[in-house]
Amino acid sequence: MHYRRVSIHGDPHKRIVYKKQVTDTNGYVTIWMPEHPMAVGRGYVYQHRLVMSEYLGRMLAFGENVHHKNGNRSDNRIENLEWCTYSENMIHASKNGLMKKGENAYNAKLTDLQVEEIRALKGKLKQQQIADIYEIHQSHVSDIQNNHREPKIIQH
Repeated sequence: MHYRRVSIHGDPHKRIVYKKQVTDTNGYVTIWMPEHPMAVGRGYVYQHRLVMSEYLGRMLAFGENVHHKNGNRSDNRIENLEWCTYSENMIHASKNGLMKKGENAYNAKLTDLQVEEIRALKGKLKQQQIADIYEIHQSHVSDIQNNHREPKIIQH
């Protein structure tokens, strides 16, 4: 094995001892490894990225993605993981119904009914007044009323 590769990335044959394992709010398994180069916020490494990194024998670069073929974010077996680009990952998620939309999206602020109410108020109230009522930004009211993009609509 090449000395430089081992010195940078560690011995790929060495079994990693996982410390604290936590499933995040999006369903991804994370492992507390603050010394690891792929650690993100508070020292956690995404297990699926760690498994793929070990399989490839190198660290994943920024922008390299790993998706779960079966859509189960906690199934981190190598046969369920696939290296891909960001756009390929988004296409896979969209084709397989893994992207939550409407009031099921993780970051939506409104229900589907509230969006319809906002559309019905077009021309009756100013957009800023509607934004104040629903506690959203005026630009979101504009997007909803003019159908510029799919609004992020989730209940609190």
